[in-house]
Amino acid sequence: MRIGGTYYSQTEVESFESSGIHGNPNFRNPASFPPGFTGTVGMDIRPVTEGFNLLTGSPAIDSGSSIGSPYNLGINSVNRPQGAGWDIGAYEKEE
Repeated sequence: MRIGGTYYSQTEVESFESSGIHGNPNFRNPASFPPGFTGTVGMDIRPVTEGFNLLTGSPAIDSGSSIGSPYNLGINSVNRPQGAGWDIGAYEKEE
């Protein structure tokens, strides 16, 4: 990783934030980038592909911080949180 012209190793990046988590986010299929949305805004809108949905076992599940309403819906119209905490990222994994 490069920040401001300085290169950092994975180990250095992992130590930047002691409470941070790191690891493979376990996306369903990151090659399947969503080109748009389907559904009705405020009801059931969701990306047309689910490539960035989190798979079971992702370190991002239940590891996010609550930022409350109006952000308590994932990009896939799933209410947050579904488990012990918010999932990191735009998607909330359905339990």
